[in-house]
Amino acid sequence: MLWKLWKYEMRISYRNFVLMYAILIACVFLLHLNVFLGKGDLMNILLGLLTMIYGIMVFVLSIFGITNVIMTYRSSMFKKSAVLTHTFPVKEWQTLLVKTLSGVFWIFVTSVVVILSMLLLTIPLVDYETSFFDVLINLDWGPIRWDRSLFYLFLFMFIIILNITEFISMVYFALNITHSCFIQKARKFFAFAIVIGILFIQSLISEWLPFMNDVNFSYIRHWTDIPWIEILFPIALILLWYFSSLYLIKHKMEI
Repeated sequence: MLWKLWKYEMRISYRNFVLMYAILIACVFLLHLNVFLGKGDLMNILLGLLTMIYGIMVFVLSIFGITNVIMTYRSSMFKKSAVLTHTFPVKEWQTLLVKTLSGVFWIFVTSVVVILSMLLLTIPLVDYETSFFDVLINLDWGPIRWDRSLFYLFLFMFIIILNITEFISMVYFALNITHSCFIQKARKFFAFAIVIGILFIQSLISEWLPFMNDVNFSYIRHWTDIPWIEILFPIALILLWYFSSLYLIKHKMEI
């Protein structure tokens, strides 16, 4: 049932994201195509226009990724479509889990798409006669310690995913509490205020905890060197927001 719920969640959310990804990649393709069309005033104007469109798309996609996840959750849980969501033969924890994972998935994929578009846009600009793949092949891979480098990469990505998950869980908690019996009016305002308040408190806590926001992966030589506070702190917050939201959905939610 979890798999069916996941497929349904993907089906109601993928269209907007795929369209934005396609526009972004099309801008990158047109910018590269413009290079081979020659130079001139018209080409310079076209290049400037495409560059501006690309910059706008990166900004819009970065904001859109978060807002679309939030709006999809709000619509499917508290608006007209919530009737369908809450009549599925699944437990509340399953619904909340799938929606949380879906939000993390789309924000992570959006970040990857934006970063890849920047790489595809900037790396070949060093030499138009050299392709992206030629650059990769000609790099000096000898000095790289693959075991250590891959470990750093996976650890870094894992911490990023944890922080994305914590942020999504926190936003969902704010939406859930503002659609509970505790708050009857100005729900958008209170949801925004709760998110800002939580972020402010977390920033204060991060200043007190050791090594928060100051991780140097080059000093990690053993599993005991792993910055566990960077892992355990977001996990604790994820569990806090998740089970708090689950309690609100089960006992205090108002549609």
